[in-house]
Amino acid sequence: MAIAEFLIFAPMLGTGGSYLAFLTGNLTNLKIPCAMNVRDIAKVETGTPKNEIISTLSIFASAITTMLIIFVGVLLLTPLRPILEKPELAPAFDNVVAALFGALGLKYFIKQPKIAIGPLILMTLLCILVPSMISQTSILIIIILILCICLIRALALKPTPAKEAKISNEVDERALRYGSRLGNMIRCETISDYMDKDTSKFYQFHGVLKEMFPRIHKVCEKMDFNGNLLYRWKGIKGKGPVMLMSHMDVVEAGGNWEYKPFSRCDG
Repeated sequence: MAIAEFLIFAPMLGTGGSYLAFLTGNLTNLKIPCAMNVRDIAKVETGTPKNEIISTLSIFASAITTMLIIFVGVLLLTPLRPILEKPELAPAFDNVVAALFGALGLKYFIKQPKIAIGPLILMTLLCILVPSMISQTSILIIIILILCICLIRALALKPTPAKEAKISNEVDERALRYGSRLGNMIRCETISDYMDKDTSKFYQFHGVLKEMFPRIHKVCEKMDFNGNLLYRWKGIKGKGPVMLMSHMDVVEAGGNWEYKPFSRCDG
């Protein structure tokens, strides 16, 4: 049971949260519900550094709160004992864990009903048919986890509808369009030679770029540094800049070629 709890709860809580939770105890009825509720309030995802920090802080707060409640309970134990031992309150204490996880689980059931309904029905039938399994919480969690993974995989593997099958043709047309543009650029001979100071071939390539990408040249600020181009696309928010770099020069095309290197031979 201890191994099963560690394998299930450790990914949810992270390293710090798991250490503190297992050290202070009361995982099922206190620490896990508290960590899950705080994680949802903070809107963080499981497995992220933020989730680990949130889990650790929530478990720490839960442990401190538990200690304070126990301290107050010890002081008030004598006057409250007759009330707590009343038979009318016995069912409430027997269903604390179910009430906690039921309230937390309801919103997840509503979000993913297709995934939740199957395991919920199966576990309910299992507990009815085999009452001894009610106390085996760790085993039930492992069974539910495996079943949910199988359901998620089954729901994710859907056949492609006939309407979406046409996307492949659109992708092919786009690829042909991009291939044509690449071919036009390849036809521009831009061999780089530090001994050759003639930059006219690069300016010819500039003209090809302007013809194929008119919107870029209309929106972006263009700067020319001896044949080298710098485009500045001003953003709308004051965040840090992003630089994308490429080169327009190529090395000399040596060797034997069936077609001329800059002939743009299709095929």
